[in-house]
Amino acid sequence: MKFRFIIIFLMFAFQSNFALANYSNILDGVERTFDPNYLYDQSSLGEKPTDDAVVAEFLSRKKSLLWTRCQQALLNAAGTAGTKILMCGGAAYAGCHYINNQMIAGATLVAAATQALESLGNVLEKSWQCFNEIQLNRKPDPLEELEIAYIKKKRAIRDPSLRTTIERKLTTDCRNDYTKATCEIFIKAALSLPTRNQVIDYDPQLIANNLRYYPKNITEALTDYCLNRYISQPSEFSRNPGKKRIAYFQGPPGTGKSEAAKLIAKSLKLPHTLISLAEATGGQRGVEKLTGTREGWGHGDPGLIADAIMGRGGNQPSVMNKVLILDDVDRVLNSDDKDNPLKAYMLLLADPETKELDHPYFNTQIDISNLIIIATGNFDIIDEAQRKRFDIFYFHGFEPDDKFRLVMEVFVQGYIDNMRPELQKYATLTDDDKQNLRRMVDEDKDPGLRTILPLAEGYIIKKVKAALQPNVGSSNNNPCEKNT
Repeated sequence: MKFRFIIIFLMFAFQSNFALANYSNILDGVERTFDPNYLYDQSSLGEKPTDDAVVAEFLSRKKSLLWTRCQQALLNAAGTAGTKILMCGGAAYAGCHYINNQMIAGATLVAAATQALESLGNVLEKSWQCFNEIQLNRKPDPLEELEIAYIKKKRAIRDPSLRTTIERKLTTDCRNDYTKATCEIFIKAALSLPTRNQVIDYDPQLIANNLRYYPKNITEALTDYCLNRYISQPSEFSRNPGKKRIAYFQGPPGTGKSEAAKLIAKSLKLPHTLISLAEATGGQRGVEKLTGTREGWGHGDPGLIADAIMGRGGNQPSVMNKVLILDDVDRVLNSDDKDNPLKAYMLLLADPETKELDHPYFNTQIDISNLIIIATGNFDIIDEAQRKRFDIFYFHGFEPDDKFRLVMEVFVQGYIDNMRPELQKYATLTDDDKQNLRRMVDEDKDPGLRTILPLAEGYIIKKVKAALQPNVGSSNNNPCEKNT
């Protein structure tokens, strides 16, 4: 009987210390127990609150919530500590009565009470620190910057499931040491998804100047293309109500297809991203490079398409009507493999009715209704049904005069300007040099620039080399050949 009361007493003592330690942990992690439905709610702010009002309301609610949780944790800890101390005292008194040894029972009671009071003291100290940090804001929440970025953009995020996912991650996953890193990456990516359109600027003079080296028929066709984009542009926050159309620039290599797409983006003053479909080879893995993979334990990836839409990697603004340039589309669409998942994805992307794409990483649909897509390729699209999905522009090559001006004014002059300053004087072109380059252009049978540009570069290198080494024999006409 005597040992039974001793065991009961020890159990009470351990239970007391365990309970106090548990409430101490509650105070340490009190900020992990937020309710997102309350914390991020903006229903009381009206239809169009300012960013300052949204942030002020959020910080006020967060501070109030932290204060309340700290008080609850403190009161619960203090009440439990007092209860357990009384229970320890009762157990010690019973032990004293049955053991008939007041010295042993008293010492046991003092030891148990001392441990309980020390635990209670730790709780009080942590509570004071908690109050102090909340009141004086000495220890800001490391996730607060992400939270403020989210609440500023919350109303612009149309998909309620994506908002719920972000809020859940901010209040739980991002406060878990194991999932914090991937969680923060996900939220930053989700907040980078565009929610507005950039105003398109139409300046015929600027377009004509940017496309001045292209044949007249291409310049006129692309000018009309820019005008159509200007006329059909949606308002800042609206979606395109009409059918989506994709331009296809077709022509031999080096005829300026990708460069023309970039110049269109420049003329319309829109950001652009170029993706080569050669990077997306390899069956399903190739498709996942474009579409992304499901977000998980460090293995999720938004994919090239989402990265382009978000403007990641190029410090570009995130807008819904950016220009997406897809190179080598003909290689995919003309593939004989009917089960090619990349081909199926490209047909879905080119479908005029496709305005949203399922995205595994965000577990939602991303809006592509306003995305301006320009595809390029060397060959015609074989399948007629597929070809009808595109507005086709044919690039047959440059006229000799345009090619010569392009080589001289853009490439050669740019090459010289990028030389070291002390070498530029040796690369100054004389009238004879210009005549030689013109003859090289006239003799070039390539409709594009891929043949003439290396020849022009070799000519400049040879000229500079001859100036630096005047005694070296000039019989070697190719500066790239090694002496034997």
